[in-house]
Amino acid sequence: MVKNFKHPYKSFDEQIAILKSRGVEINDYEFAKNALMTFPYYSIINGYKDMFLKQKEPDIFRKGTSFEMLYQVHWIDIQVSNIIFKYSLAVEERLKALVSNIVARNFSIDEEKYLDKRNYSKSKSQRGKINDFIQAIEDAKQTSKIAQHYIKEEGNLPPWIAAEIISFGSMVNWYSALSINEKKEVVNFFLQKMSTQGLVKTDDKLQFCKICLEQVYRFRNLSAHGNRTFKLQLSETDTQKIRFLDEFSISFLYKAGNEIELPRNGLFSIIVSIIVLLDDQYLISNMIDELESIANTYGNKNLFNGKSIYNLFDVDENFISRLKEFMNLKFSPKNNN
Repeated sequence: MVKNFKHPYKSFDEQIAILKSRGVEINDYEFAKNALMTFPYYSIINGYKDMFLKQKEPDIFRKGTSFEMLYQVHWIDIQVSNIIFKYSLAVEERLKALVSNIVARNFSIDEEKYLDKRNYSKSKSQRGKINDFIQAIEDAKQTSKIAQHYIKEEGNLPPWIAAEIISFGSMVNWYSALSINEKKEVVNFFLQKMSTQGLVKTDDKLQFCKICLEQVYRFRNLSAHGNRTFKLQLSETDTQKIRFLDEFSISFLYKAGNEIELPRNGLFSIIVSIIVLLDDQYLISNMIDELESIANTYGNKNLFNGKSIYNLFDVDENFISRLKEFMNLKFSPKNNN
């Protein structure tokens, strides 16, 4: 096969020369060169260039676009991604705690019993997920020191340790593979502080919770592979349904000024899903505070050649206040009785 190299090697100096030829202002040559030696060209430039390119000249940047702007956008993206990633870990840990607790209580702590496929969904669509989480546990037992300790000392791996040693993806599959009764128990724990959850049909609660978990899990996958959070858009199947938002009285979160609706499959929706799934007010409050700090630091509308961080993240200037309102509603005394 004939190879056609469309992207030949370019030195750091050549990369800067290309940027200058495309209209990017290089105010500090050494800064730009050092940045490209720290982060790949693709991460800084290609990941965000569509926000700064001329509409009718797709290879030329708009006048006033500097390398520093592109670098700062990249760095803010990393900061926001790290904040969301950190709190997605708390969602993962909560899922592991809830599922393993219900499995232990309902099936036994004996791995031969709680891993018996007869305890799980009989749906053909779940067979692959059942096989996945069971195989993930078996594989992890070979490398996990904590698992090997329990096996050596007790001859058994309790479900809470099995949950701890597998990935978020396999844990989501474990939850998905549960029979309907066990799944209801998990969802009722997840949604116990949602003020209207007692009025929502079980099927809707299951579907709503599934979308919330999928949004957090999809974000984790994308983030782990270096995808940007700016203009993040999940698939249609991972889009939150308006009907569920209305039933749980949180559709107001997505309504920005002038009745503009925020995306129900973007970064903001992922943040909302994290708040839905966590019941620790301290964690949620800290997450909102960290996001507010970013907004306060970089909220200048003219920071990015006419674009603000609100444009770049597909949120509005009041998104923090609505997140705080949601948190206060969720943890109001009447919801904790």
